[in-house]
Amino acid sequence: MVRQTPQLSAGNNLGTRLAFDGYLYIVFGDNFHSGSAQDLDKLTDKILRLNQDGSVPKDNPFVSHSGARPEIWAYGLRNPQGLAFNPWTQQMWESEHGPRGGDEVNMPQKGKNYGWPLATRGIDYNGSNVPESKGSHAEGMEQPVFY
Repeated sequence: MVRQTPQLSAGNNLGTRLAFDGYLYIVFGDNFHSGSAQDLDKLTDKILRLNQDGSVPKDNPFVSHSGARPEIWAYGLRNPQGLAFNPWTQQMWESEHGPRGGDEVNMPQKGKNYGWPLATRGIDYNGSNVPESKGSHAEGMEQPVFY
């Protein structure tokens, strides 16, 4: 059984989706706890990858990283609302509800960081900048295909 950890109860930005290509991929949103997106010891804001029996694939990118959850396949997502594989290319696509003006479409790849909350084009709903944001780009973080 997989449970989002830490267990949160804000009731928003849950963003849970599933996709299957021989492995099971699970995405979890930030539940209004954006600081966890860059923490590899938490499952929020991440794409997880599991074998069909629920075990962790030995080639997941953080299997041998101390302090990281081995289920994590990609991270730095805010509130995933869609997850699917292109039936012709098998490329994964992910769409997420970003902050105001910051919705994204990504083509997630193994071990990559998609930036939330450090890199975003969105702003807080009150009109201010996202507090943790360094702007639309941050070193070592992937850019969306579309925003």
